[in-house]
Amino acid sequence: MCRCSAGGWLTLTCWRCAGTEIVALTAAEAENPRRNVPKAIRRVFWRILFFYVFGTFVMGLIVSPDNEGLTSGTGDGRSSPWVIAITQAGISGLPSVINSVILISAFSAGNSDLYASSRVLYGLACDGKTPAIFKKCTKSGIPIYCLAITAAMGLLGFLVCGSETSSDVFNDLSNLSSITGLITWGTILASYLRFYYAAKLQGVDRNDFPYKAPFQPWLSMFGFVMIILIILFNGYTVFLSGNWDTTSFVIAYITIPIFVVFYAFWKIFKRTHFVTLADIDFVTGRRELDEISDEYAAQDASKGPQPFYMRVWNAIM
Repeated sequence: MCRCSAGGWLTLTCWRCAGTEIVALTAAEAENPRRNVPKAIRRVFWRILFFYVFGTFVMGLIVSPDNEGLTSGTGDGRSSPWVIAITQAGISGLPSVINSVILISAFSAGNSDLYASSRVLYGLACDGKTPAIFKKCTKSGIPIYCLAITAAMGLLGFLVCGSETSSDVFNDLSNLSSITGLITWGTILASYLRFYYAAKLQGVDRNDFPYKAPFQPWLSMFGFVMIILIILFNGYTVFLSGNWDTTSFVIAYITIPIFVVFYAFWKIFKRTHFVTLADIDFVTGRRELDEISDEYAAQDASKGPQPFYMRVWNAIM
């Protein structure tokens, strides 16, 4: 049996949506970030809406929820509703294509996560929050030691060689990363709320920003509260009578004390203080971004209007 509770399925869903925040990490290395980062944010939203929401709706129409293949526990693509639907339709060969797509998607996700984690570690080292060795880069600008230590985390996959089944290892690792991602989202939302109220206090017009998040601050407040509830109750089933499982409890909640301990350690060790809303800086780096935007605007103007097919391609990609 898979060690995945009702709360576990919820965090597994969060894990499948995690990673959308990576688009913000690319801003430092993106060409013309004022144009490309807002464009990427909008496209990520619509792609999630299409592939996840619309895709789930379609699967609910063509695959029965009590189909035995969905819960067969094969651990491979045969449990995918897409493969089940294609098999039921009698289309030979296409399930193998779907499996290939799944493998390519997994490789792409691993590649983006490796990029994000190594860059975050590098950024922390540049800020003096991790050992200076992680600032070491190759001649091409790759943070080699950051890349090595984050890639080494993949060795945790060999836990499947122990007493646990592959599904248990997968669920445990995905649960850990899900809660870590939820904590990350929570800190992002808390940071944005401070940003929002600092801009309001200092009289900064959000309409002047390259991207303006809709329905704020209410959506951020709602998201923050929901994230806290999911984190606190994701492992609630272990507290029910007769359901205690130490491993499940640790997997569900270990990231919370780790986050609190590291945060408290840094605050005590460095004696840092919160920046007041009145002192949050909205000016530093703005001139450089203005110059970059003006340079790219001049380049685009010199090229003339794009052909129709290029405008369609840019809209899709």
